[in-house]
Amino acid sequence: VAPLAVGPGGSAIAVGDKRAIRLLPWPRAAAGDAGASTPGAPGPSRLDGHARDVTGICFARDDAGRGIIASGSDDREIRIWDPASGATAQVLRGHRAGFVRVAACGPGRLASVAGDYTLRFWRVATGACERTVSLGDYSARAVAATEDGALAATSFGSAPVGVGVWRVSTGELLRTLDGHARGVHGVAWLRRGAGDHLATAGEDGTVRFWSVEQPGA
Repeated sequence: VAPLAVGPGGSAIAVGDKRAIRLLPWPRAAAGDAGASTPGAPGPSRLDGHARDVTGICFARDDAGRGIIASGSDDREIRIWDPASGATAQVLRGHRAGFVRVAACGPGRLASVAGDYTLRFWRVATGACERTVSLGDYSARAVAATEDGALAATSFGSAPVGVGVWRVSTGELLRTLDGHARGVHGVAWLRRGAGDHLATAGEDGTVRFWSVEQPGA
């Protein structure tokens, strides 16, 4: 399954295509259809630069609020793209293994996991890794962060099975969520009411929803 991300408001779809990323406009609905969407502004249809297959994609924003695209790859790099020009704006290096997954982590920041058993937090403007968290024996397969960038979640695809919830500012493991019978390969944060919720998908064929309170909030 190729990595895929949907832009803010459904403005575009980014799909991994081996070493490249394909940018697709949201399909136009037929005239008169309810829910018809407006495609995003014209731009490049393909982003090239990775030396190996793309393994993770996300839409994010820089410190100035401008939209960017971030991608992780088996080449161990994270690339930051200007979606308007298709140019590489920044290359983030530090992971020592491939299968790099990325997630927006508040304005100007990213979170990533890879096959090197680490969770990393990055500053987009400088390309610097602000914090590296060792996951020990946990093989993280996915990462997601809350909209405000306060919490991150990592899912584990092999023993020990579960989901870790982390405080981004300190790298502290706040909670582990246990319940899936097999590896967890997908995580997504949901904002409902005044609280944050987490959805997880596992190899056991279930999708689980968790209520996650921010300690100290």
